[in-house]
Amino acid sequence: MRRLPALTIAFFGLVAGSVALVPSLSKFSRSMQQTAAAPTRSFLGLFLKVPPADLVKVGYTEVITEPAEINGKPGTRSRSKSRIKIDLLGANVEQNVDSMTESVNGRPVRMTSRVESAGRYQTLEAVFGDKKVKINTDNNGTKRTEELDIPTEGTIVDDPLNEFVTKKVDPGTVKTFWILDPTTASFVKNTVSVLGMQDVEVRGKMVRANALKIDDPRMALTAYISDSGEMVKATTAMGFEMWPVTEEEALAKSENTKQPDLADLTSIKTTPVLKNPADLLKLKMRLTVKDVKNIPSDEFQTAKKDGNNWIIDVHPQLYDKAKSISIAKAGAQKKEWTTSSLNIPSDSKRFRDLAKKIIGKRTDVKTASAALRGYVYNTMNPNAGIGVLRDANEVLDSREGVCRDYAILMATLCRAAGIPTRLVSGLVNWDGPFYYHAWVEVWTGYTWLPFDATYLKNQVSAAHVKLAQGNVDSAFTFTVLGGATIDVLGQTRAKK
Repeated sequence: MRRLPALTIAFFGLVAGSVALVPSLSKFSRSMQQTAAAPTRSFLGLFLKVPPADLVKVGYTEVITEPAEINGKPGTRSRSKSRIKIDLLGANVEQNVDSMTESVNGRPVRMTSRVESAGRYQTLEAVFGDKKVKINTDNNGTKRTEELDIPTEGTIVDDPLNEFVTKKVDPGTVKTFWILDPTTASFVKNTVSVLGMQDVEVRGKMVRANALKIDDPRMALTAYISDSGEMVKATTAMGFEMWPVTEEEALAKSENTKQPDLADLTSIKTTPVLKNPADLLKLKMRLTVKDVKNIPSDEFQTAKKDGNNWIIDVHPQLYDKAKSISIAKAGAQKKEWTTSSLNIPSDSKRFRDLAKKIIGKRTDVKTASAALRGYVYNTMNPNAGIGVLRDANEVLDSREGVCRDYAILMATLCRAAGIPTRLVSGLVNWDGPFYYHAWVEVWTGYTWLPFDATYLKNQVSAAHVKLAQGNVDSAFTFTVLGGATIDVLGQTRAKK
């Protein structure tokens, strides 16, 4: 029998987060090199803090920066190579991230990246103009070209710290920057705040450095910069740390025979422990966490912020009582959620024909969506070792993956059938603690109705908590909840 998602496929966020985190941290080492008159090469070690206090090496980044002529102008070319190895739900995940950025006066002109894991890959090439950036992506053979508007607020940069190390900036200074996330092919807003000089421990020694807090919607980071402009350490609330190492240290094998399991380290336990969470119809909780500015509040859940506390009432629509109109009418109401987008090739004949075959004579949103959910659940098999965000074509070809792959496949089939559908990411509880998870919502003509393709039933339990929603760029860009706690304040269960 297929095992429940908490043990196999529910945890997706930190795989994507690790891919996003490593290149972001690696950029910090470039800050000390941006004005170099000759090529420079440096290494950073990536470590993960394992309770109670052990730091385990899980990867490294190599960065080469050199002056270059870019479109006839003097500029800088930076190349980074990141390698990470970690366990996830008992499966080994290895990720290779290679990127290159050509910049003039600190502004990127061209970027390339390639992310590989378990034989899968995604490449990106971005060429920046004055007002738009042209992006070409290739996800396991599925190619896509699009243009994005360049944000007008703040500055487009490769490294948000560069300005803070090339000139003296007073404590309390706050600046906004935008960087291009190669995973979701979208711009991510970063706010950098200067905290001032602090003592920070690096390799057992206390070092005086200027602390800079980077508010990134994917993960809050703190970087420590020396007076000479060198990054001495970077940390995250999730437990990742990075600091300069020698080439020998970077390439050396970890002394640990078993890598830490990211799912176990980042799961969020509840007080008291939730029993049989799949039966929950309603759940009220207090989520205590720093650096989270927004949690969706809608017909699925209500969320109210009070300092570092969020009071969240989860009350998903009951499938049996949900009303539904025809697919054609629903599609006309929410046409923007029926179109193809990154990793959701719903306009292809392959998916239109498959969706039509699965739905058969069903014409209303609810029963058609339920049929598509059942197809994905019965077709897919869990594999937590794939650390690349994947296009629905590759997901369908391989018929394996984690929950975000299930969600992408279902969203593609639903949209191919004309059903308005959006991706959802958040937390789920199946066996005690909460894990990161993904599912979908379809527009019935009356409400957004949730479906979880990793589960054998159409009803979504109240043990699902939304953190983000939309297409790949917005649904899979959310703040990882480092150091979070959950207190259960009330619950309602289905009657036996």
